[in-house]
Amino acid sequence: MFTKHDVRIPAEGGINLGAWLFVPASGQGPYPAITMAHGFGGTKYHRLGSYAEAFAAVGGVRPLRRTA
Repeated sequence: MFTKHDVRIPAEGGINLGAWLFVPASGQGPYPAITMAHGFGGTKYHRLGSYAEAFAAVGGVRPLRRTA
């Protein structure tokens, strides 16, 4: 499966973006990665987690940003 971590990603202007990082539980990195962000004012809590979980379950790292 995967493990989910709360992380901060540095961005322009000295701000940090809150994110979840989904990491495969098996194998060794480096892993392929996809950054996912919800559009239209949504947040990481609006169902993107299920997509990130599915991608991580097949061997990829998925940082999921909070956009609002």
